[in-house]
Amino acid sequence: MNHYSAPTSFELSIIINAPIERVWASLTDIEQMKTWMGELEMAVQIDVDWVIGSPIVVRGVHTFPSRTLERSWHSSPKLASHTHI
Repeated sequence: MNHYSAPTSFELSIIINAPIERVWASLTDIEQMKTWMGELEMAVQIDVDWVIGSPIVVRGVHTFPSRTLERSWHSSPKLASHTHI
């Protein structure tokens, strides 16, 4: 039997050619977050209160001609992310 343990964290570094104020706004302003956390037609909803330890919850619905895809993502490991088709 194979016992695989998934990593609990990861680190990624990138260089962004933009002023720090613009980068910070794209990470913390909900309207700007919506532009990179989902496609425009998904009607992304982001719930966050910016209190340390509180979750960031992202929801979006994408409608295709034959089906609808609903996706939720939670930053808290206690809350499960899910997808409904």
